[in-house]
Amino acid sequence: MESIIIYFSYHRGNTSKIAHIIARELHSDLVKFRDIYVKELLLYDIIGLGSGIYNGKPHRSLYNLIDKLDDRFKDKYFFLFCTSRKNKKSYLTELSEKIKSKGFNYLGKFQTFGEYDKGIFKLFGGINRGRPNIQDFDDAVKFTKKIKEGLNEKLEND
Repeated sequence: MESIIIYFSYHRGNTSKIAHIIARELHSDLVKFRDIYVKELLLYDIIGLGSGIYNGKPHRSLYNLIDKLDDRFKDKYFFLFCTSRKNKKSYLTELSEKIKSKGFNYLGKFQTFGEYDKGIFKLFGGINRGRPNIQDFDDAVKFTKKIKEGLNEKLEND
């Protein structure tokens, strides 16, 4: 199965680091959001979407992309990932619900902390320094293995 990881990583490159780990584990193509077109996604079976968290949500480009996807994507498999300063469990809930409501196959989500040094935090050298770290990368690898296992299970049951 062909897979692609599409990500938006703006400030510190935290999400980019996680995207690279997941792409390596899945042997996926890796593309920044600005470099992808919807019709290109039809070539892939597995689509991973990642973003940092901006004002409490993934970047709007993820929402815009999912809005553009139609019934041709019903047989595709999607998963989400993000990095953030607070790592709230709810960050990806709205986006995962949007994917499910369109009838797409949803495989799960992964979130971890990202280094953050904006606003008042800049005065103190930032928070979550060194994140994502080795443990976060390890967790991303474990998530990717679960994605593979879950996908194999779904395919066996179909």
